[in-house]
Amino acid sequence: MACEMLAPFTVATRSPPVTGAAQPAPEAQRFDLADRRQLRAEVERTQRLLDLAVEAQHLGCWEWDLRADTVEYDRRWPALLGYGPAEVQATILGWAALVHPDDVHRVTAEIEAHLHGRAPHVETEYRLRARDGGWRWMHSRARVTARDAGGRALRLTGTIADVTSRREADERVREALAQHEHVVAELQEALQRVRALSGVLPICAWCCRIRNDEGRWQRIEAYVAERSEARFSHGMCPECYSRHFPP
Repeated sequence: MACEMLAPFTVATRSPPVTGAAQPAPEAQRFDLADRRQLRAEVERTQRLLDLAVEAQHLGCWEWDLRADTVEYDRRWPALLGYGPAEVQATILGWAALVHPDDVHRVTAEIEAHLHGRAPHVETEYRLRARDGGWRWMHSRARVTARDAGGRALRLTGTIADVTSRREADERVREALAQHEHVVAELQEALQRVRALSGVLPICAWCCRIRNDEGRWQRIEAYVAERSEARFSHGMCPECYSRHFPP
């Protein structure tokens, strides 16, 4: 696989010399072998660096052989979900069985778009079922790495990374913003009610009626009730009681 160690080079043994054929000088054979060893060392070094980079990013690698309909996973791919190396079925149907039902059609359509050349690559996020029965959000990138002469995709190679923590944090932020918007709306409504009762209110000094915005004179209780959540309970203050009901 692209994310695993590359297979080591094999130096082929030489066949016995053919009589009459020109043979390379011993010095040329030594240089050729040294070049092969150096190339092999460079490839192994590059692969080690690639493996370290993939490990540091906590990526899982996979490769889908479309002709054989088999999927090969590296050891990190199932580990991200808590599975052992042999617990994930190595077919595209085995992968699809792990995808969340709400995501499978969307992700399949995105893969198909790339396989048929309608998208330059696949980059998407979807949920996979973990071994404990929960769902883990994965960020996946993939690209066709082999096509036949007619342009048909033969091999799709990609990576996944667990982004569950980030998705959960995003959801908490959205919930907090929604709650914030609700509080702001309540405050704006309360402020509007306060503004409705601000300014100079024309009130009759005799009957205590208030002239409303339409010019009609209205009982103060009704006027205030229409513009606020205040309600009145009628009674009599001690001064008025003494005046109207003397002992």
